[in-house]
Amino acid sequence: MKKLFLLLILSFFSAQSFAGSCPDGSEPIKSVSEDGTYFVFNCGGGNEQSSPTNTGSWNDPGPLDKLTIPDNWQLVKDRKAFEKARFVFKAHNPKMLGLDENACLSRVKDWRNSMKLLTSGAGKKQKDESSAYGSDSSNIGADIQDCLDKLIYTTQSYTGTPNYMKEILLHWAKTDAVFIPNGVQNDILDDYIYMAVQSWSSLGSYYATFYDEFNYSDTERKIVDAYIKNKLLSINTRNLINVGKTCDPNNLERTIEGQFSPDPRNGIDNDSCGSSVWKTIPAQLLVGLRLNDKALFKKGIENTKYQLSFFDDTGIFTTWAIKGSAAYKYTSHVPVMLGGLTEIYASVGYDFMEHKLRNGLSVKQLMDRQYELFLDPHLLDSWVKRYPHDYKGTPNSVYLQSSVEQIRNDAGLNLFAFVRNLPRYIDTYRADIGNSQEFDKKLGKQSHDVKQKVASMSTGSFQPLDPYLVYISNLKETEVSSSEKTKTAETPTVATSDSDPTVSKVIEVIQGDKFIVEIAEPHELAGTNINLNLRDVDAPDAVKSCPKQLEFGNKVKDIVARKLKNASSIKITNFRKTSKAIIAQVIVDGKDLGVELIGNGYASDEYGYWKAYFCSAMVAVTNGDSNWKFGAVDVDKAIFWYERALIIKPDGTNKTQLTYDLSELYRINGDTNKSIDYLKQSANFGFMEAEEALGAAYMNGNGVSKNLAQAKKWLKKAHEHGSDSAEDICGCEF
Repeated sequence: MKKLFLLLILSFFSAQSFAGSCPDGSEPIKSVSEDGTYFVFNCGGGNEQSSPTNTGSWNDPGPLDKLTIPDNWQLVKDRKAFEKARFVFKAHNPKMLGLDENACLSRVKDWRNSMKLLTSGAGKKQKDESSAYGSDSSNIGADIQDCLDKLIYTTQSYTGTPNYMKEILLHWAKTDAVFIPNGVQNDILDDYIYMAVQSWSSLGSYYATFYDEFNYSDTERKIVDAYIKNKLLSINTRNLINVGKTCDPNNLERTIEGQFSPDPRNGIDNDSCGSSVWKTIPAQLLVGLRLNDKALFKKGIENTKYQLSFFDDTGIFTTWAIKGSAAYKYTSHVPVMLGGLTEIYASVGYDFMEHKLRNGLSVKQLMDRQYELFLDPHLLDSWVKRYPHDYKGTPNSVYLQSSVEQIRNDAGLNLFAFVRNLPRYIDTYRADIGNSQEFDKKLGKQSHDVKQKVASMSTGSFQPLDPYLVYISNLKETEVSSSEKTKTAETPTVATSDSDPTVSKVIEVIQGDKFIVEIAEPHELAGTNINLNLRDVDAPDAVKSCPKQLEFGNKVKDIVARKLKNASSIKITNFRKTSKAIIAQVIVDGKDLGVELIGNGYASDEYGYWKAYFCSAMVAVTNGDSNWKFGAVDVDKAIFWYERALIIKPDGTNKTQLTYDLSELYRINGDTNKSIDYLKQSANFGFMEAEEALGAAYMNGNGVSKNLAQAKKWLKKAHEHGSDSAEDICGCEF
């Protein structure tokens, strides 16, 4: 009788909630679940929803369970590439408008009192009104989580980890500031549970990723390591609910329908398979790997398997798809979660994209689906219609009637952010979309709005690990250029044949790579007064240039003239005839003349090299930029060209920027002394970023002895020159 009564109640609510909810406008077909405690609704043709076909139990042993922590594990393999990508992203990253860092820092650091305010009557009223409690700025978010998001976002404006991140985590560890209380009413306890999980996970992921930048003492390091490890190990995001039931990874349909239950005691808490779980996974995996803690690493693996169970057979993450008008706003975060996990698992040698879910889909197919959803968020329409209420006050009809572009804009996702979130997937499988590195190069030319969306969707509390930064640092290092290879090896002998044209006489050597010759019969090229140029070789100009290039050009010309005069054999291979000259490899006594000149430093395989080297500081800077800011990364070449620019024109107007860039480059190369030397030069020139960085160095003792007086001196100068961060770094007001 009780079961019948329950069904009558459910029938009333379900009829009100789901009538006419199928994409084709028809009513869903209603049936009773196997255990008779809830209704199941299924649409006919055209529905994007799919009945689950998971096999086995969610925690059955699989390939993820076989993974182990490698010896000397590192998330980032190529530190230079990582720092370069981070530096470029910093330059692209817009400042967050309306952010009061001091207010947010105080709120997050003093977590205990902030939560008291948040859960108080006044705090809840302000939160409900979307105002900023504890702050005069209405643009500041209304809770700790929003501040965490913004503080992590703001770290992108720094070259390294800012002091406030170190202060927050150490304070939490020493005071146990983040906690879940006992003996409080249910709605307040829910707030504490949610916020505690977000806080530990957000800072945990960031800490493990940038571990070496937290310059704690040995004692402080032990305190923080133990604190974050124990919190992440003890927390169970799947069961931290107060009322109702947890998501059931072995019964997807029941989990979906249970989130609509009108009875809170039987309803399913979507946080038990939603953002709280997603955020703990990278934190547990990364901290477990960083601290070599097998139990924590395994817990992250277990949560990975658990969370993957809530994707349906079409690759849609159901927990977020049923968020009504916010369905895509939530779903748009799936790519960064999958992209982050892909890079974490790649660091232990596992191809997560090929991992199979219990429903038969691979993670790669989930990524395919995310791209389809990006192209057309209306694929979620049937899911949106299932939500029985206005989600946070916004009717479902707003979503259903919005254009694709409007839905994407509201979610904050664009193609640049999508590619940055899934770089390995894009480069491995989706040449039709493009290449992640090309997208990164083009990002700097995009609008402020595009760049801000990329920054906010790629890092923050939702995912402190930027997948692209990790991916780019783990690509195979760029091969040494042909000229550098040649310098380390003796010029090889080149085989020629009787059919190759022979130079019978060298009439004139114009410069090291240009000659006038006579070519012997019988050959189609035979003749006299023929212009012959070396192929793919740029020798210094000996005819018309700046004095220093002419001097060196004539020296090289004399060396080549003597070599040709004493040669017993001069052959031409790999030739191409133009209207003005023959361009070819010239083989002198079995050795390639061009390769030999490059190997001895008398020529280059880069066109225009010598003008940049001797004559034009502007061209030298351009060459440096192409190896650092705008092209493939080559730190050593960038250093070479920037220093050449300073040699050519030591008092040039760009000396402030050049010395700052050289400081960054030498820091990446591990040469602290040169890095600090250039940083001091730039700061003394009045470059604001250098003043800020030098002040931070003195504040923390990075590369210099700690000196608070010097720190304040340089940070004050930076503040006077427009720095938004100098006061935060100093912890004082100027």
